[in-house]
Amino acid sequence: MNGKNRNDIKPGLRVNITQKHAQRTGKHTGGIVDRHPHDIRLPLPRHQSPADNWGSGTRARDYGGSSWSCWGGTRVNQPEITAYLAAAHIAVVATINRHGHPHLTPNWYRYDGKVLTLITRKDRLKYLNLQRDNHISVCIYDPPAASNYVVISGTATCTDQDIWDEARRIIERYRAPDEVDDYVARWKTEPRVLITVTPEHIATRVSGRR
Repeated sequence: MNGKNRNDIKPGLRVNITQKHAQRTGKHTGGIVDRHPHDIRLPLPRHQSPADNWGSGTRARDYGGSSWSCWGGTRVNQPEITAYLAAAHIAVVATINRHGHPHLTPNWYRYDGKVLTLITRKDRLKYLNLQRDNHISVCIYDPPAASNYVVISGTATCTDQDIWDEARRIIERYRAPDEVDDYVARWKTEPRVLITVTPEHIATRVSGRR
């Protein structure tokens, strides 16, 4: 098999790759081809969690040769994840509707390095979906090209108790300072709830070829 022939690279194939940081030494890392020949799933070291390193969900990306890398390198640490998500992007939230289909909505969010939080209403479909099935995925990306993105998948909890400090922190990320109080006051007249997403899997796409 010729490793440079993409027709030979099939999902599930075990391969050895040279990561970007090991190009000088030529050290190989074992991986498994995912759903696309450009994507290699790398092992996550046992002492790390998905929040420490994106290895279990990171796609190592093909740039036309034998070297593979991901956005920021194959090792992305917690401060880098948090710094990327600190920007006021829009989160696309996916829940499962009563027919078993994905339901997608745009949302404001905040990520504190451990969990991701959102505010919604009790009469919104995503809240009703989460009452039946609390599995959730959230995609945060760079507009307009979406060259970089982060997908957080896990479980969600919903509460309407003691939510206003966090609601204010979320609003402050997206609105001008003189608008925040009005937003909080309006939201307090509505059936608002706080959704907290606990990540079980974090994945990303490297910038470069689409």
